[in-house]
Amino acid sequence: MSNREYFQFLAYRWDVTRAQEIAADLPVYRMAVEPWFGWLPAVRIDEDYIDRVDLGRPLIMVKIKEADGALLIIDGWHRIARAQRDSVSHLPVTVLNEEQEREVRIFGGSKKPRSRSGQRSSAARRPRVTGAQGPRRAAPPTRRGRRRGKR
Repeated sequence: MSNREYFQFLAYRWDVTRAQEIAADLPVYRMAVEPWFGWLPAVRIDEDYIDRVDLGRPLIMVKIKEADGALLIIDGWHRIARAQRDSVSHLPVTVLNEEQEREVRIFGGSKKPRSRSGQRSSAARRPRVTGAQGPRRAAPPTRRGRRRGKR
């Protein structure tokens, strides 16, 4: 079992453990957290864990190149939830730049999932179809969503 921590938001996933390693050498800033309170319903929060979080530990944000450099918190959502509950207005934060974000991103955007062998995952490949002539690649759907040759 791995001790690594991950964060997934929609179709993106990041290696938070690696992000923490990189962030340890970055400057720490203070950030107003109230604008992020509205995002809390979109993130899974363990209510029992909120009391144990350290509000002095910096959040980790990443700049996502494919989103025009938009910022997203990938580590610290329980701290955001506690800040909201305890009326804390500012928290420490470190920001990974676009290159560092790409390093810690496992998949999402233009970065496709990889299997452990380094190959594209089976979910990312077209399925193989077995017919009378043996295995072949499935034809991609046409614009109407039908397979070629079928009506």
